[in-house]
Amino acid sequence: MSRLLTYLVIISFLVVITGCLQASPAISEKRKDHEPENSGLPKEENKDNKFTYLEDLTPEKIKKYRLFVKDGELKHLTNFKPEEMVLIYLNLVMKHKVELIKLLTYDNGKLPQLEEFNQQYEEYLAEFLEEVYLIYRYYDSIKETKQNRNINERVVHININYGSQSKGVAFGLKKEDNVWKMDLYHLILSKKTKKAK
Repeated sequence: MSRLLTYLVIISFLVVITGCLQASPAISEKRKDHEPENSGLPKEENKDNKFTYLEDLTPEKIKKYRLFVKDGELKHLTNFKPEEMVLIYLNLVMKHKVELIKLLTYDNGKLPQLEEFNQQYEEYLAEFLEEVYLIYRYYDSIKETKQNRNINERVVHININYGSQSKGVAFGLKKEDNVWKMDLYHLILSKKTKKAK
């Protein structure tokens, strides 16, 4: 009888241990909820440790973005909204595509040649934009404000909430070559002037 009791205790113990070692269905479901969906982005951009601002773009717009990255032709971006252009710009910031960043920076006849722009960008603007990229990567909202000056100018706000606090940044865009471009070169000029003093 004691032998039977010992076997029952051992079997009960093994059943309990085995039950504890199996993955909880609730945890498995939570993992499924947090797995990224295939959004048409290249596989290397869908890894858990990779982030892209392109996730909110439609597959058609992602395709047009890729064409722009491939050939640098602005014609691919003519139907993009100002908010989408901000997302594209920020994505190019972390990919360090300065030539493409220059193409999407409002010119108004003021931008220098690529080599000089690259030097100025690195010295006066890259750090700020990289910080914006990191701070707002999980933004809560991105929208155009209603306070636009004219039909060729827009202001886009990106906001993020941290508990009860929120933080935001605004970008001005101007239409040039039928594409919304980031109006940021004045920041370079301003920092350059301050440094010269």
